[in-house]
Amino acid sequence: MRTSLPARWLRVALLLWLSLVLPLIGGEPTAVLAAAPVMTGLHVVGNQIVNGTGQIVRVRGTNRSGTEFACVQGWGLFEGPVDDPAIAAMAAWGINVVRLPLNEHCWLGINGVNPAYGGANYQQAVAALVARINAHGMAVILDLHWAGPGTTSANGQIPMADRDHAPTFWAQVATAYKGNSSVLFDLFNEPYPDNNVDSAEAWRCWRDGGTCAGVGYQAAGMQELLQAVRGTGATNIVLLGGVAYSAHLSQWLHYRPTDPAGNLVAAWHIYAGSQCNVQACWDAEGAPVAAQVPLIAGEFGQSDCGRTFVDQLLNWHDAHGAGYLAWTWNVWGCNGPSLISDYNGTPTTLGQALKERLGSTPQYSALLLQSTAGGTASSTPAPGTYPNGTVITLAAQPQAGQLFLGWWVDGVQRSYHATEQLVLATNQIVVANFAPQPSFTDLMTSDPALSAIQQLAARDIIKGYGDGRFGPNDQIIRAQMAVLIVRTMAWGGEQPANPFIDRNGVDAELWNAVAILANRHVALGYGNGIYGTTDPVSQAQVISFITRAMVMQGYWVHQPEPSPAIYSNIAADNAHRQDIVTYTAYVGSLPGFPAPSNSNFTTWNQPAIRSWFAQALWAALEHTYRSPIH
Repeated sequence: MRTSLPARWLRVALLLWLSLVLPLIGGEPTAVLAAAPVMTGLHVVGNQIVNGTGQIVRVRGTNRSGTEFACVQGWGLFEGPVDDPAIAAMAAWGINVVRLPLNEHCWLGINGVNPAYGGANYQQAVAALVARINAHGMAVILDLHWAGPGTTSANGQIPMADRDHAPTFWAQVATAYKGNSSVLFDLFNEPYPDNNVDSAEAWRCWRDGGTCAGVGYQAAGMQELLQAVRGTGATNIVLLGGVAYSAHLSQWLHYRPTDPAGNLVAAWHIYAGSQCNVQACWDAEGAPVAAQVPLIAGEFGQSDCGRTFVDQLLNWHDAHGAGYLAWTWNVWGCNGPSLISDYNGTPTTLGQALKERLGSTPQYSALLLQSTAGGTASSTPAPGTYPNGTVITLAAQPQAGQLFLGWWVDGVQRSYHATEQLVLATNQIVVANFAPQPSFTDLMTSDPALSAIQQLAARDIIKGYGDGRFGPNDQIIRAQMAVLIVRTMAWGGEQPANPFIDRNGVDAELWNAVAILANRHVALGYGNGIYGTTDPVSQAQVISFITRAMVMQGYWVHQPEPSPAIYSNIAADNAHRQDIVTYTAYVGSLPGFPAPSNSNFTTWNQPAIRSWFAQALWAALEHTYRSPIH
């Protein structure tokens, strides 16, 4: 049902819209191109990273490997050039963040690391590289990549950060960079406790550390490492990669540490050969996280010299407003997998997939959120200007005695769900609509039809009697059904000739509704000019009328017979069967018959009562609008 907002609300919303949006874009409210946000003052607001001026920042860049292994292997500090021309080549792509993997023992200068490449020399080299990257307008993520407990050399990945050294490492790193908001901290690269299983034990260890399954030493959990950072006074953004080599985020929201600074970002690493490498997993695990906190793919890639998987992955991240950092800006060939074939920045096939996205100027749109009297509306992130494709979670809360009627987007009804998602594509006015909650003296709060009746009554579709009753068990006649369908579809302004002859004393509104449904091929009648104006309506007829109206309005299309068959007692040649099949395909079931493949529609030819009709009609309307709003 597409119902326009009251004119006064559209006027109010439009004035607010113009006052907020036109100063931003200097013209008509359409999507705008915006310069790349500066990468200073970075902090988290809702599920977005913003800079010091409040602009949304989407992290899009690369990893630059070498600082995690060259030092511990005893032959250098970096792999490949990291001088100014090499950094300029990164910036020329439009990269805004570079992730630098660090080595715990090289930073601390312990466990036999050559002093030329460890301790103060290592720290100074990292600081100089960070400064060069920042000077080219890019932020840096410092990542604890290789570590080792006790005297074990930090010459590879381990399942969890170690309690022996990692807290000290992060206390020192945070102290060094706490004055630089363009430096972010990734607390530990690719945890895989509990033998690389996405389990409750893995997530407990991830947060709390200590004695953990699949970890042969005392682990430092994310809460402990975060406290080491915050204990220095550093408020820098902190990334937390999930479990199973950071491929899974299934329990990230449940186990996320407490952060007094409120600057946490979820990270995952998705490769063509990793776990959670299909969209079904991204939707199940990544989307709920991205709706609440910023999400970044801290590493991604494919090792077959192709880009098909990466294109699919980046499409998903773009659609959810999530960031991404490719592995890696090193000349290592397809198995790297490498973005470049030389340090001048010549892209490989994988690199081209990233460069194409970095080279496009992001479009931004504004969200204006309003509510009518009777409730409040909120969104995550808050109303403002965001990159197109940002997923915004809307929430409506009615006041006591009020009813949420639905979301209107630019004056058009789009959803009846109090919690909804909107994918921002253009400047949009979104209004949560509320109305007083109708009540009837003969309806109990336990009545399964109560919500449907109240929703329809609040929309002036269905009405009670003058004495305050609704009459839930009263039969409904065919003329009454016609007027209810017409009100639902907002067809009441039409006045076609009536092809039927059996008015039988019904009032003008009911008789005109019959004519409208006949003109729209919803009401077919019995033949010979007879509609059956005052005849009781069967349940099957109710479903047919609702379905035909939905099809006529363009909300639905008639559906083929499913397999396995449903409601087998309705014969194939029954005039109502296709409508029943279509209704069930969209709604899921009929009122009172929740398992269509395992039950018969035993009451199909029985008279429909008012409460049953209300349930059938509201279920159809409620399932017409589905998430997310585009």
